[in-house]
Amino acid sequence: MSERVNVTVDGVAVEVEPGTTILQACEAAGAEIPRFCYHEKLSIAGNCRMCLV
Repeated sequence: MSERVNVTVDGVAVEVEPGTTILQACEAAGAEIPRFCYHEKLSIAGNCRMCLV
């Protein structure tokens, strides 16, 4: 079992699994990040650059 990672997004602390994307961590913290091309069941394309960090 892998150790969870502590992440703080806009002052909200959440624990996520290693390998969690920034978008997924933000979602877990309740922060909505605008995006067009991301979908959890598809490979990462990054074509629109809307959610670029």
